[in-house]
Amino acid sequence: VDINDILRPFHPEKAPVLGEIPKLFFIDACRGEKSNPGVYVPRGGEVVPTLHVPEQGNFLIAFSTMPEYRSYEVKGQGGIWITALAKKLKEENDTVLNVLTKVNKEMVEGFRR
Repeated sequence: VDINDILRPFHPEKAPVLGEIPKLFFIDACRGEKSNPGVYVPRGGEVVPTLHVPEQGNFLIAFSTMPEYRSYEVKGQGGIWITALAKKLKEENDTVLNVLTKVNKEMVEGFRR
């Protein structure tokens, strides 16, 4: 499914009443067939993820994986990313960006195990 097919109904020209309201989309789905083997990076520097918020419609879009890569799940429990995100959103009294950053860190730390 093309992401624009999902977003289009929420664009301001299609849904004017939502024009000034931020719309959050959390998409936990494969985006390809590749598996991510990971890489080793030096410790010490803090990497801050960059989120792209498109101008057309005030969207924040967070994917569980990069284009062309798989998204993983635990059978019977759902996707590991969306499960961690839902848990953190319930537990944390923080901004969405900070919660996404914490979930990203959790995914990286879990990847090392």
